[in-house]
Amino acid sequence: MLTLFKIKNIALIDRLEIEFGPGLNLLTGETGSGKSIIVDSLGALTGDRLSSELIKQGETSAQIEGYFTVEQDLELSTIFEESASISNRTQRSSSAATFRSRAKPDIC
Repeated sequence: MLTLFKIKNIALIDRLEIEFGPGLNLLTGETGSGKSIIVDSLGALTGDRLSSELIKQGETSAQIEGYFTVEQDLELSTIFEESASISNRTQRSSSAATFRSRAKPDIC
């Protein structure tokens, strides 16, 4: 489950940190408040294409990071060594995106 989500230098967003709790989590807000930016960033974290045009104007890179927790499950334990992992995606305006996944946090 995604428990912590961070965005840095994406479109209108300087820095954003969202903590998700168990159960249903909703994003609400006025038109133009950035809900779609958050949803697109979630997609980019899970492998969707992210355009360098989304990097905040005046910045050279953007970062999206998510902290996932996994309940103990015998089938999943062969995939994950620990019960938590970090996924991080960095997009630079002049190069290809980099994607990292690891067990220990290094949150922006």
